[in-house]
Amino acid sequence: MVILSRVRSNAVARISLLKIEAKNFVEERLTLPRCQTPYWLNTVTNQEIKMLRFHIPNMTCGGCAKSVIKALLSVDPQARIETDPPTREVRVDSALDESAFLAVLSEAGYPDKQRPEATAK
Repeated sequence: MVILSRVRSNAVARISLLKIEAKNFVEERLTLPRCQTPYWLNTVTNQEIKMLRFHIPNMTCGGCAKSVIKALLSVDPQARIETDPPTREVRVDSALDESAFLAVLSEAGYPDKQRPEATAK
């Protein structure tokens, strides 16, 4: 009986030790860095969202499109951006002024040009 109780107490001790180790592991894993405030809490609701269109002649591939998106998001992280490399068009939904986007596109090496159909008229 003494041997059985010793085995049982060892098993209980091991289980308790495993629980403590697991708790410490979970606590370490769940310690996350502070996150930024969700974007929707910073959104100004009284500003009108405008859809801006840009024609970028030298945006020829997906890599160029990623560079354009990165540049535009540096101006407005909440902007909704769609790129279409075959037509070389970028659409941006943002509350910010178009001039800020034009400046950052030029700085990134992707200046906006008038659309071909706009110059034909």
